[in-house]
Amino acid sequence: MAAFDRLIGDVAGLDAVDVGAGAGGLVRALVKRGARPIGIECGRLPLAAARRADPAHPERYRQGVAQDMPVDTASQDLVIFSNSLHHVPVDAMDRGLDEAVRILKPGGRLYIAEPVADGDLWAIVRLFDDETHVRQQAYAAIARARARHGLAELAELHYRVPARYRDFDAFVDEMIQVDEARAPLIERQRETLRSLFDASGIQEPDGVTFTGPSRANLFRKPL
Repeated sequence: MAAFDRLIGDVAGLDAVDVGAGAGGLVRALVKRGARPIGIECGRLPLAAARRADPAHPERYRQGVAQDMPVDTASQDLVIFSNSLHHVPVDAMDRGLDEAVRILKPGGRLYIAEPVADGDLWAIVRLFDDETHVRQQAYAAIARARARHGLAELAELHYRVPARYRDFDAFVDEMIQVDEARAPLIERQRETLRSLFDASGIQEPDGVTFTGPSRANLFRKPL
């Protein structure tokens, strides 16, 4: 959240959409900061986890995809892609960003945080899901959306972000929650992945930590 807070600042009173909300952690963080967020998620497992974690407000989490968001036009102050744009099919990325612009109010902001294909954790993940190409395509799609919609670029921030896992099994569970198709690929090379995980991560009392490079871009929709 440090990069998000640095670029976005106060979100109290804002209507916001987290696209690819996963298990809803960012949605709940935004609620604590006074925003009125919606989380959109297409995955069965993370959507169920989000609703379990916030049983009093299941309406905050909607089934949907970036390229067809179940959100009213010009209704949002802020749209967020937090490590999710590269999970949108490449041929749907442009439409996903068009949808983000559609649901933004005039003057609303679009925040996109994407991992950069580098670092120890990426070297492990690429063995079962090499995202080099899709991460590159996501950045290219951002540039096209900026030109297509006349978005004003407010900031680009490069930073390093920690990823902490209780242990290797927790890492595997999270990877599969993001994409169930990873499960058989992980299982086929489980011991190799375990060895790399143990050798590459920083062992701490509460788990194993990796740090990797990320990039955040912030844009404003024209008035």
